[in-house]
Amino acid sequence: MRRPGYSSPAGTRGEARLLDYLYVDKSRLDNYVEQLGGCKPDQTKKSKKVSLSLKGPAIEYSEENQKREATTQEKISFLIAKLREHNMLAEKRLSEAPPWGTDVPQFFLEETVATPITIPKDRLPPQLGLSALKIWISDPNPKDLNGPEWSFRGSFLYLTELAFDNLVYQSVYSGCSALKFIANAATGAPLLERSGPEKLGRDSADHPIDKLREFAPTIGDARRVQTLYRIRYMTNEQVYTFEGNEHRVHDILGYPVFIASH
Repeated sequence: MRRPGYSSPAGTRGEARLLDYLYVDKSRLDNYVEQLGGCKPDQTKKSKKVSLSLKGPAIEYSEENQKREATTQEKISFLIAKLREHNMLAEKRLSEAPPWGTDVPQFFLEETVATPITIPKDRLPPQLGLSALKIWISDPNPKDLNGPEWSFRGSFLYLTELAFDNLVYQSVYSGCSALKFIANAATGAPLLERSGPEKLGRDSADHPIDKLREFAPTIGDARRVQTLYRIRYMTNEQVYTFEGNEHRVHDILGYPVFIASH
């Protein structure tokens, strides 16, 4: 099957493009915007008034500001600008977990190529209350795979159109891959549970899309997307085969604020 590939971040500054928003977490977007002072656009309305006098018709122009609700696009633009202003935004995916005690950027803005897969309702626990679960999967940058031995450089990125919890970034070397974390959440198991071989992690060299086939997903076409996300979980417990060689890499579960294509 055709793999999604990787595309480095590009075109994230200064370019006017029409975006097709495939997913927006409006609740989180509104929460972040509010914390950063709120997006309060003003709309100027011009009016014209015509009056008659002995000297003939007179035309008067006036302007007034009318408050309105910010659009989704305005909120996203405001959020990205404020995150940059406060140095809270990175525009390159982590290729390896930072050393312990190192601060991790709160948000990541990335342009990449990702493949959406959808796990159907009948494979999900009823308590999730979902009609389906969509996961976007993006491959590691091949250039990151040639690092020093035991560096485990390179990262898969998984974006879920559902936040399984409200906890912050966590990096754990527990033998539980981020893909297993997602599978546990999707089946109602404890998030870090790992029983037996980790066939969703480093005990299998299959691509993550193939590892999830037991959930009978619908696999969509790879497409270029732009996304703003926060990292929830990251490990170095993933293995896959690239160009005939097995590579141990990291994998990242991200909670997206938005996913858009153009």
